[in-house]
Amino acid sequence: MKERTVLQERRCFCVGPQARSRSGLLLGLGLCALVQACGFVEAAGEVTLGAGKIAKVAYELTWPKVDDLIGTSAIRQAGAASGQVSGLPTSLEAATLRHVQGLMTIDGECKRTFQQAKVIAQSGTLQNLQVSVVNCGNPKRCVAACKGFVGMKMEARVEFQLLDADKSKKINELMGGDANPDTIVQVRANFTKLGFWQKEGTTKKPVAPYFSEYELGVSSVGGGDDTVLVEQRYLASIAGDPPQRFELDPFASFTRKIKQNVLQGEQQWIEIFQRLSVEQKDLYSVRLGNAGVDLEFQPEFVISAIEVAKSQL
Repeated sequence: MKERTVLQERRCFCVGPQARSRSGLLLGLGLCALVQACGFVEAAGEVTLGAGKIAKVAYELTWPKVDDLIGTSAIRQAGAASGQVSGLPTSLEAATLRHVQGLMTIDGECKRTFQQAKVIAQSGTLQNLQVSVVNCGNPKRCVAACKGFVGMKMEARVEFQLLDADKSKKINELMGGDANPDTIVQVRANFTKLGFWQKEGTTKKPVAPYFSEYELGVSSVGGGDDTVLVEQRYLASIAGDPPQRFELDPFASFTRKIKQNVLQGEQQWIEIFQRLSVEQKDLYSVRLGNAGVDLEFQPEFVISAIEVAKSQL
């Protein structure tokens, strides 16, 4: 769900006329202190907690090597010898998704998963990366995952520490310790970068035009409550200038869970997932080797100072 447009202004007050009581004013000033120099006021009585208060997600994910994903060299050699993998290149770094599909078909499995415990990021604490590739070339294989789609599907999931215990506790204290979850008006992400690429020499060539389906979202660790933030139709427009905000569905179970955990002053680990599909006709155009995705966004909580003030009266 794309977020409604919100104009931002830098002001030196954080409460509206509805909260002019002494306690409400002090509470509003407390919110000001938290967001530096009075911060950004979204509307009368709303304050955004984001940059400088919550870690930004920024990392370059390189897809796993084909041999790490597929497995033994014996399988690759069998595929090349039998001719079942047409045009398999000498270097697996040049292998396309069509070659990966052929190797997986010989192997007899519809899905392969790569896992990596340590994740290095430019910003944010990340861990436990998992990349899965699903072979949807045969309509009789991997039926539940492919659902009639013909081509290849990929999914990447990584755990991100949204809030440590200290920051979560501070937000909890700011909201009075027992505030209503509705005090958190929005949970959203401000995207400055989201780009899929593969290297052609020293140049990063965009490959998102070959995707037929794409979703980016968040969930609890372990999944089960996946909530989509960015859909295919917005992928091409996220270029960083200007940044684009996307709001979590306020009625989703994951969103309610995040709000409740913040109110309880608990640390927050979540999963960021990305799913994409490449149709059969485009498989030769997309590689895993020397390819990946650049991702950068700022998580934000929008807090109602008026609701906080009410809880203190």
